[in-house]
Amino acid sequence: MRNRLLGLVTFVALAFPTAAAVNCSSSPGGGTGTGGATTGSSGGSGGNGSGGPGGACSSVTACGGDVAGLWTVSSSCLTVSGQLDLASIGAGCASALVTGSLQVTGTLTAQGDGTYQDGTTTTGQEQFSLDKSCLVISSTQTDCAGAASIIQSIGYQSLTCTSAAGGGCNCTGTVHQTGGLGVLSLAPSTSNMYSTSGTVLTLSGDIGDTTYAYCAGGGTTLTLTPTNAEPGVTGTIVLQKSGPTAGTAAPAAKTAPGGAPAAGRTA
Repeated sequence: MRNRLLGLVTFVALAFPTAAAVNCSSSPGGGTGTGGATTGSSGGSGGNGSGGPGGACSSVTACGGDVAGLWTVSSSCLTVSGQLDLASIGAGCASALVTGSLQVTGTLTAQGDGTYQDGTTTTGQEQFSLDKSCLVISSTQTDCAGAASIIQSIGYQSLTCTSAAGGGCNCTGTVHQTGGLGVLSLAPSTSNMYSTSGTVLTLSGDIGDTTYAYCAGGGTTLTLTPTNAEPGVTGTIVLQKSGPTAGTAAPAAKTAPGGAPAAGRTA
């Protein structure tokens, strides 16, 4: 998701190095995740609450269900681990192994007409190392600060890269993103269309779709795991239902003979 449109970003950063200069002091970023173990009533399991670098976050046991409504994040535990695509920015190396942890707060509204509003904030830190070959970008030699100024544009609030033994760099990125629901993106979406198919929730965005395995079987807890993030993300985002939306109003109560409400009406 975060690797699209990077050819344009790389061109701008190399052509205008002053404008692309990176803030070389990274803020502390996300701390320990807030997520404790949470289980949906029909088998949607949450993370184990570790949330910190090196911690393991378990993924959801998907069960599908109705996602329409207003949802508020109650806990999250997301672990990032995988290959950060650097070839797409013209780097002399194909990729770098990135690890980290993310936390999510805020709300998600899924309307009955298939639209959504993402009021979440994703925070955290990611770490990766660059080989010295990565410091040639679009055939231009750069240093750790120069590389950081380009790579930061894939979604980091700030990125610090310092010199390492062997001529490479050690990098730490701070994440503070509005929208995008737990997946770092070059252009995170705050509203668009959503759809479900079986146990997969798809949130559409301007530069592509993000998919999640999900469980909303009990109707009051929605548990999500991103499934197509690049690099990979494991763990869960757990949300509690705050109420229906304008497009999902409760149906009118049926009336039994004599004017009394019929038993078994849907709330």
